[in-house]
Amino acid sequence: MLRIIGLKRYSFQFNNETFYTFDKKYISYLLGKHGNQTAINTAGSTWKKDIRRYLNEKQAESFYRNPKWDELFNFLQSHLIVKNSLLKPNSALNIDNLDKMASSLNLKDLRIAGEYFRFRGLLRHSLIYFKKDHIFRKHILSRIFDSNCDFRRDVLPEYTYILLTLYIERKYSIYHNYKYKDFALKTKLTRDRYLELFVKGLKSNDIIENITSLCYTQFFWFDYRLSSSEHSEIHKILFNMFNELNLPS
Repeated sequence: MLRIIGLKRYSFQFNNETFYTFDKKYISYLLGKHGNQTAINTAGSTWKKDIRRYLNEKQAESFYRNPKWDELFNFLQSHLIVKNSLLKPNSALNIDNLDKMASSLNLKDLRIAGEYFRFRGLLRHSLIYFKKDHIFRKHILSRIFDSNCDFRRDVLPEYTYILLTLYIERKYSIYHNYKYKDFALKTKLTRDRYLELFVKGLKSNDIIENITSLCYTQFFWFDYRLSSSEHSEIHKILFNMFNELNLPS
């Protein structure tokens, strides 16, 4: 995406894969303080419904409702439309017991677990194809954005990962975080101009390695974890949300 919008790219390695940023100093932010999996792990825990914290060694752990979970939940509630029995409210799917269901001798449990794995695979591959196949991407864009490039209110669940990745790119750009003001200025782009070029890039014929190219810190990894990891905590978090959504059918 950096190449598409005309910014110079600097490469760095993580988990034997190549990623790009527009400023070498930005790499340490993307990889976390220790340059390991800190940022990746944070990307998953960011969306957990309940956050557990230990104030100090003498005090017991505390819990609080995560506003980030509520934000994502409300976004899905407003923009998704369900046409899949697996995602109906109060369905038999229980992500916490998924491993047990997958090894069950009960045919109903096996069927539900199989549907979950197939549907998760569909979501993952849809995001992969969205980045790599420009024909597929242009087709899906019309199902996610309206004529004003606002998110449609009737997006099908099989495009959930694409929808969330694009949402996070817009909501958590470095243009919206004071810590990264200097980085944003280096692009020599206004926020509006960047969004204009971003949409133009999505409609191009190029392969996109990472959609969220100007998202800050852990949000950069969102589409990486969704499309590249079979067992990311994010998958579980999102599917647990589906069981609580009251979506139109």
